[in-house]
Amino acid sequence: MTPTKLRLPKPPSPIRTSRADASGRPVIRAARTLPRLGATFAAVMAAAWLSTACLSDDPVLDPANAAAQAEVAAPGGGTERNGPGAATTTSITAPTVEPAAPPTTESTQPADEPSPGTLVAHVVGDDIVVYAGPASSRVVGSFINPNRHGTPLVFQSLAEPDSDLVDAGWLPVMLPMRPNGSVGWIRADEVELSRNPYRIEVDVDDFTLTVFRDDEVYFRTVVGIGEGDTPTPYGSFYLTDLLRPSDPGGIYGPYAYGLSGFSESLTSFNGGAGVIGIHGTNQPSALGTRVSHGCIRVANTAISEMATFLPLGTPVEIGDEPGRASAPGPEAATVG
Repeated sequence: MTPTKLRLPKPPSPIRTSRADASGRPVIRAARTLPRLGATFAAVMAAAWLSTACLSDDPVLDPANAAAQAEVAAPGGGTERNGPGAATTTSITAPTVEPAAPPTTESTQPADEPSPGTLVAHVVGDDIVVYAGPASSRVVGSFINPNRHGTPLVFQSLAEPDSDLVDAGWLPVMLPMRPNGSVGWIRADEVELSRNPYRIEVDVDDFTLTVFRDDEVYFRTVVGIGEGDTPTPYGSFYLTDLLRPSDPGGIYGPYAYGLSGFSESLTSFNGGAGVIGIHGTNQPSALGTRVSHGCIRVANTAISEMATFLPLGTPVEIGDEPGRASAPGPEAATVG
C-alpha cells in the first residue's frame, strides 16, 4: 500500500482575541489582508451556497434567481456576473499545511505537551466512495472533488494522529450529509492527511465562539445563533467550505464558512439542503442573541480574522457545554 502522506500546519501569526459586549460591538484589531497560503480554491459558489443557508432576506440571494446564480462562478476563478442582480464570487486562498513525515503507530509525545490535534483527509482524486466499515463492500455514499461549491473536498478523520488505523489502509471520517453525525470509512490511499491543531467550540448559552490551538484558547468572539423554531443544531461538525460573498457589507459579511451539519428543523431552505454556516453580519447589534435560521453569525472583523488561519476540516463542537462533548470515535463510524 502506498504510504499516506501527512502534512503539518505552518506556524500561525500571534494570538488573536475578539471581545464584544452584548450589543455586539467587537474590540478587535483590523484583520490583515489574506496571505498567500497555498493552493487557491476553485471559484467558490458563494451565491449558490449562501442562498440555501440560514438567511432569506438578501435582495440578491433570493430563491427566484438561486438557480441562475449557481452558474455564476467558472472553474478558472475570478469574478463573473450572470444576469440582472446576480451575485459575483471571487476565488480566495485558504490556510494550508506543509509536507512532513508520516505518523508513527506509537506516540512519543510527553503527557504534558499540547494535543496532537486532529487529522484532516484531503481527497486527491475526482471523487471518493465511502463505505459502512473497513473492507466493507456496502457503499453508504460518494462525493465529488471539488465539491459542488468548487471547494477541494476534505473530511475530518476520526482517527487519532498516531493511530495504527492510518497504516491499516482505512480511515473513519465524519460525513457532510444528513443525518447530522453521519460517519463512514474511506480508503487511506485516496487521501492526503494534514495535522490540524485548531478546534472550535460554540457555546449557545454564553453566545461565544472559541478557537483552541493545541488546547489553548487562541481566539474568542461573540455570536448570534438560531432563534425559535430554527435553533442552531447541537453536535460535532467540521468546516467544509470557505466562501466570499459578493457584497462584504451584506447580510453574510465578507466571508462564510460552511459546516458539515444541517438544520434539524428545516429539511430544505431556499431550494437547498439547509446547510449550517459561520459567517459575518450586517447587524452587529444582534450578536449575543438568538437571531438566525440556524447559522452562527459573528462580527465581520472576527470572520475576516478567522479566515486567515482556520483551515478546512477544523472540528466544530456546538452545544450548551461544548467542551464536555466529544466527537464520535472510530467504533461509531458506521452509517445505518
